[in-house]
Amino acid sequence: MDIKERQRYRLEILFDLYDYYFTSGGLPYEVKYENLHRDALENETHCVYEYLLAKGFITYKQILENCYLAQITSNGIDYLEGKINELPDKIDEIPAMNN
Repeated sequence: MDIKERQRYRLEILFDLYDYYFTSGGLPYEVKYENLHRDALENETHCVYEYLLAKGFITYKQILENCYLAQITSNGIDYLEGKINELPDKIDEIPAMNN
């Protein structure tokens, strides 16, 4: 992925966590990996969650070997809602999380 793709991917994941938070009644989202550290896309995804954690936008806790719980924080909600003017043209392109 190039820089712009990574920026977009981070925003997509944050938006998905935002949506999941409000539709699930505030439950954390379960992130499952099959080949973490051996699969390029799973590595990218894990790095995105770690980045969002470091920024204080989410919590991200390992609960099993290849399973984590992720949840948007109030900082993540405020950040995303602050970017709302940039999102309307993109919202339809952002895939929803499948549970």
